[in-house]
Amino acid sequence: MRKPSLRTGAFLFGALLSGVFSLNAGIQWIEKNHDFGLMKEILGPQTGVSRFVNTGNAPISVIDARPSCGCTGVEFSDAETAPGDTLSIAYTYDPAGRPGRFEKSIKVWLSDGTEQVIMIRGNVLGAPESLDMFYPVEAGPLRLSDSVIIGGNVTDTRTPGYFIKAYNQATDTIRPLATSESQALRIECSQQKLGPGDLATFVIYFKAGALGEYGPVELPVSFVADSASPDAGSVTVPLRATVLPSAKSLSGKDLAKAPRCFPVPDPVDLGIIRHDAAQPVGFAILNDGGSPLRIRKIYSDIVAVKYNRLPKEIKPDKSVRVSLELDLRDLPAGPFRIPLRIITDDPVTPVKEFTVAGEIR
Repeated sequence: MRKPSLRTGAFLFGALLSGVFSLNAGIQWIEKNHDFGLMKEILGPQTGVSRFVNTGNAPISVIDARPSCGCTGVEFSDAETAPGDTLSIAYTYDPAGRPGRFEKSIKVWLSDGTEQVIMIRGNVLGAPESLDMFYPVEAGPLRLSDSVIIGGNVTDTRTPGYFIKAYNQATDTIRPLATSESQALRIECSQQKLGPGDLATFVIYFKAGALGEYGPVELPVSFVADSASPDAGSVTVPLRATVLPSAKSLSGKDLAKAPRCFPVPDPVDLGIIRHDAAQPVGFAILNDGGSPLRIRKIYSDIVAVKYNRLPKEIKPDKSVRVSLELDLRDLPAGPFRIPLRIITDDPVTPVKEFTVAGEIR
């Protein structure tokens, strides 16, 4: 037995020149494709064999054989096989770090000029180390790929979909289920049942406009390991996103009538402060547009922002004073610059950013 060569083209060309190809050549597979079934990763690589009979009237040999993936090794003999004799091709699949189903191909080049394809498949029951790496969230027999669903920035006109993979680490079939109490979420699963070592993909669709809320949001998604056995295990994974209004493209006339948001001053300078308590921040919001400006939310990605109430609307060419409290206790001593965001119905700049600066001593 030997490992595959990289000389396939040279062998074929040489065979053509020497007239080795025979019109009466032929093979018949005894077993071609191979199913490893359920493999345990902890048991290491496993080997399968495919065999064929030379049904022609001339000798035949394997010139080369190559797998489609580095996880599979191939061994074969390049000796000639006489008519009526059998030739074997052995292959070994390494399941290390590869939990779940797999399907690989092995191309085989024969001296009669033909190309054969062997398919191998199986299902790997992952070892604890691999599952901790790829599916770190555990709920009984169910493992999930993520502890948080990161939604990023989403405008209120979009419905993005987010993916989370599920893996069955048990030796029994389970029926995983994901639900949410939020009407803004719709959840689908690629498979209703998961056999041992099987994978499924949950798709969580977020209709941001249906939420009726802007700024950072956190929506819990509940995963049940087996809907047929509620006590099998469950876990909650949050979807975190920031909902933003969509900007609009307006003509010159419509633009003059639209509301426009400007924080004053920018930056807001707090000077030298202590960080043993919440810090009050005062500033004004100016509407430099032609229609009332409605304020939806003020927030920061860095520190907690608190306020009792926001003005419902600001009339054209008017400004309103706003008072906030920033929790700066987790910031280190020294100068700081914190971006704050104001979400309004300004169609051109629905999210306006300004800065609060100072020095903590």
